[in-house]
Amino acid sequence: MLTIEYEELHKFLGNLIAEHRRIKKNWNREKLGEYTNLDPNNIGRVERGEQMPSLITFLKLMHILEIQIDEYLIKIIELIDEEENRE
Repeated sequence: MLTIEYEELHKFLGNLIAEHRRIKKNWNREKLGEYTNLDPNNIGRVERGEQMPSLITFLKLMHILEIQIDEYLIKIIELIDEEENRE
């Protein structure tokens, strides 16, 4: 049975969002909040891996930050493969 480390996925997503926000867009959390209509504190929780966004919020963040969704999906597949190889 697969027990993917969800915490690792949350942190990976948070790092991906933070990296694109800071490096690609040069935005602070408040600016990203303005563009996405999200609370900057919630953005911070997502970036720290403490909270997983809803699907709509996830898609909105991916679109606004110009993140290719396959970056995240590839990570999920890698974790599934790792888990299967441990069994």
